[in-house]
Amino acid sequence: MSYQIVAFGDSNTRYYLGDTGTAGPLEDAWPARLEALLRDRGRDVAVKNEGHPGIQADFAMEHFDAATKGADLCVLGFGTNDAKKLEVPLGEFLSEVSDVLDQAGEAGIPLILLGIPSVSYTHLRAHETRSNL
Repeated sequence: MSYQIVAFGDSNTRYYLGDTGTAGPLEDAWPARLEALLRDRGRDVAVKNEGHPGIQADFAMEHFDAATKGADLCVLGFGTNDAKKLEVPLGEFLSEVSDVLDQAGEAGIPLILLGIPSVSYTHLRAHETRSNL
């Protein structure tokens, strides 16, 4: 049986195209690329994409058990939507993430916690240049 990784996060995990308001192809999302990279290196691994555009850390807290059922490892990526919504106090966000960390510990699931991605003007210009080639 292959090693099971669950990528549980928001639109950054799902690969949501914010400029068009649509989901991109799952095969282009980072979880699929991670699986391909690991398989190319001879690893027997499956990476499940549990990315949900527009959701916040409270969703992760409420759905962690179901999303990670059978996982050997979870890569958790929430926070972008929490940061965009100013009505969510930082303390509340940190408490919800802490709860998810506790759930992972209780379930014995190792966890990699991703931070909120940083996007700079330079990064956007580089992407724009590549897409115009």
